Amino acid sequence: MSESLFEILLSLAVALASLASVAWVVVSGQIAFMDGIAFALIALTIGVFFLFNIYLAYRSGDLQKALKSGESKKPDSRSQPGA
Repeated sequence: MSESLFEILLSLAVALASLASVAWVVVSGQIAFMDGIAFALIALTIGVFFLFNIYLAYRSGDLQKALKSGESKKPDSRSQPGA
């Protein structure tokens, strides 16, 4: 289960980085030039690709399973002897 959690976190990091790079191109004004437009389209394509991976994990329930497996397990007082 740790592999799917790592995959989801990596996908989230790449998607956020690509969206942040598009925001930077827009804020810096490079979007007005052909290089900026091409960069923004490529970065948006990469971002959507990795966000779609997270969406599929959410729809299939893998995201919830990965998040539950990542939580710390609290010991149950009923399972301890003498309690």
